[in-house]
Amino acid sequence: LRHTIDEACVPVKLFSGHVIYLRDKVDCMFVPRMASVEKGNFICCKFLGLPDVIRSSIPDLPPVVTADVDLNRRSWRHSMYELGFNFTKNLFTIEKAFRNAWNAQKNSGSACCEINNGKELTIGLMAHSYNIYDRYANMDIISKLENLGARIVTPDMLPEKVIRSEGRDLSSELYWTYGREIVGAASYLAGGKADGIILLTSFGCGPDSLIAELIIRKLKHKVPIMSIVFDEETGEAGLLTRLESFVDMVKRTK
Repeated sequence: LRHTIDEACVPVKLFSGHVIYLRDKVDCMFVPRMASVEKGNFICCKFLGLPDVIRSSIPDLPPVVTADVDLNRRSWRHSMYELGFNFTKNLFTIEKAFRNAWNAQKNSGSACCEINNGKELTIGLMAHSYNIYDRYANMDIISKLENLGARIVTPDMLPEKVIRSEGRDLSSELYWTYGREIVGAASYLAGGKADGIILLTSFGCGPDSLIAELIIRKLKHKVPIMSIVFDEETGEAGLLTRLESFVDMVKRTK
């Protein structure tokens, strides 16, 4: 918090914390400049400015390596070559690394898993990956829900084609890529695939505030939904109380 402005969203503040932790432990720091990962859509503008924010606000950094990722203007190969030139001028080496990474990414796609078997209490946890998997930021919400007897489903556990299709059906005007994935995953789970949905958003995130409102308005008649907003506070008692109440309510309606 000492190295970020008050107006920054919680994810940017957390990102700064990760950088500060790593700066004395690495030889260089990779901070991509994310603008778009699919044509016609965009990433939040705060990701676009991350390299500049980090360089200007955190002292004593190792060399910061970046690459401009903007599929509205250039290809993935172009961006990754820009990154590769920081380490070698050998085009063969860069191309081999790019192909290996591309194949690994394709093979890591989500497999369609059994979502709701009718026996376990299934809760969809809808959020960006950094909100779901940063246990410090979310106070280890997944473990808390599992201790309450819930089975957790996250957007990256669902088939990409399905959530993209659901996202377009629910809101054709939503042009934030990762926001549309959350909307699509929530819409898919609301169709009988989950017993309840928890929306996990960050304080100060403009897109998330709109996405959460859209999901609640469109889907609240189909499935119980609770929205939780995380900020810099670290008290866990209030969170646990809300989770217990929500799980009890969902169990009564199951």
